[in-house]
Amino acid sequence: MTTYKNILTGYINDRKDDPSKKYLIITNVSDKPVTLEPKGRVFLNMTPSQIKVMNPKIPDFSKSEKLEDKNNEDGFNQAEEAQAKQPF
Repeated sequence: MTTYKNILTGYINDRKDDPSKKYLIITNVSDKPVTLEPKGRVFLNMTPSQIKVMNPKIPDFSKSEKLEDKNNEDGFNQAEEAQAKQPF
């Protein structure tokens, strides 16, 4: 089973002076500094709306890093196994 840890989280909020406008707050939740080089990019995954409805405290956006990847008894990790089961 693959384990991930969030390193960046993002929340969309309404502006207090104009609720029709929104802003994004990105927070470094890791224990290391995150640096964005000039003209660099960082891609965050958007949380699906159905997940947000069930768990409203989950961030709107997140960026994770892989911590470990444990193989099952057959030598395949679960991601490879799930991909092998998907139809083309």
